[in-house]
Amino acid sequence: MVTLKDEINSNRGNYDICILLSHLGMDDDMIIASEFEEIDIIIGGHFHILMEEPEIISGTIIFTSGSLGENLGMLNVEVKDNRVQLIEGANIDVTMSEPCEDIIDIVKKNKEKAIGKLSLPFCSIDRDLFHDLVEENPMTNLLADGLRELLQCEVAIINSGVINGGIRRGSVSEKKIIELCPSPLNPTTFKIEGKYIWEALQNSLDTDYCYADGKGPGFRGKYVGRLHISNGIIEHDGRKISSIYINGEKLIDDKWYTIASSDYLQRGSGYPSFINNKDVEYDYGYLRDVIREYVAKEECVEKAFVDRWILN
Repeated sequence: MVTLKDEINSNRGNYDICILLSHLGMDDDMIIASEFEEIDIIIGGHFHILMEEPEIISGTIIFTSGSLGENLGMLNVEVKDNRVQLIEGANIDVTMSEPCEDIIDIVKKNKEKAIGKLSLPFCSIDRDLFHDLVEENPMTNLLADGLRELLQCEVAIINSGVINGGIRRGSVSEKKIIELCPSPLNPTTFKIEGKYIWEALQNSLDTDYCYADGKGPGFRGKYVGRLHISNGIIEHDGRKISSIYINGEKLIDDKWYTIASSDYLQRGSGYPSFINNKDVEYDYGYLRDVIREYVAKEECVEKAFVDRWILN
């Protein structure tokens, strides 16, 4: 297996500066900087920290420029004795700058090209995959089922707020998938005790949770939404859960379950009880990749219409 260190060392002679564009968090970037002296600069692009000045860890420069393109990051460095030395680093606020018409024109033309390519259908479905923030729906069930199969977990749980709508029967395009799920949230596995799963699912019956502001790193929806489950059954009366079954067996409070989900829920966003987890692993893909793969499978679309929240 080729490691990151092998890849860097095999190509080191081809360049003067080794820059890593990271989609991880600040803590992970600091670990990488301390363990890989071969990396000169790490540019963070996943977390939304606006740094006043770069940070140097074990000789590696770490810098990030906030979010939403509001700041332009600038690094002035010098290569000396085969090492990169920082001269100056700053973030420049561009929100009050005059727009550049040439750049706007380039973006517009390339957007039109992108829409043309992304609008080409890659599959078709024979029924409407509707979506709802509060009620169980096949659109979110499809994502839950896809996560469980992809990550090979005993159960999957995902919130409907990570999806912005449903898909009408007929042709499905890449453009539609991106519009439905534009977030960079990653498929994620973690272990958590049954009592915390119960707490989160019970809270999901409360519309205040479903309609809560979904703000959080990587979130591109508006509301948190109802939790959806794969390989599980939740029996309830509309207000209170009476039983939860995972893989046909009753949920056990102190048993550790391996959950397929997203890094949004893993951080406790929206449903705080999920923060009580361990053994977290992140997949390199995005949630929309899961939707794209499984919406093209007829049997997965059909299965998504099977209810998991059972009213008794």
